[in-house]
Amino acid sequence: MVAYMNEGDPVGATLAGIGFIPLLGDAIKWIGKGVRRLLRASDLPGEYVDVVRAENGMQYQSQITGQKWTQIAGRRAGTIREYLLDGSHFDGVEGSVLLDAKDWARRPLGNQKVVDGIVAQASKQSRIAEKYGTRVEWRVSSQTQADATRQILEDAGITNVSVVWVPKA
Repeated sequence: MVAYMNEGDPVGATLAGIGFIPLLGDAIKWIGKGVRRLLRASDLPGEYVDVVRAENGMQYQSQITGQKWTQIAGRRAGTIREYLLDGSHFDGVEGSVLLDAKDWARRPLGNQKVVDGIVAQASKQSRIAEKYGTRVEWRVSSQTQADATRQILEDAGITNVSVVWVPKA
């Protein structure tokens, strides 16, 4: 369902008036002349594709996205579905929020090369999200790493990639 509303109307009042309450993860996008539209994953031109990944972090990615991870027999790798949008892989989509699961319990965030890689990935994902009027959410398995990552992105001025601590199940 796509809901339209006028600028200045409270979101809840307008949507409730048509019997629709937005789900967590839905985004409201301005589409000009003061009209907003509720975005869904189906509004994004990406697609789910099967990818092969090392087994590190795949159980956490599966927990975050609900995508099933299948181990390849005899290898420390497996396949999982990821959302491909503008040449960039996201681990999934919730509503219209692009998700990336980060199982970084031992990631050396004090290393400048690692920090540069985090900023580069977040910058690329941020540009894609801005292009489509949505945002990115990184879900990190360690609270310490989530706090450090949040600070790295804040220092880099990246504002539409949020970092949320979601412990492993």
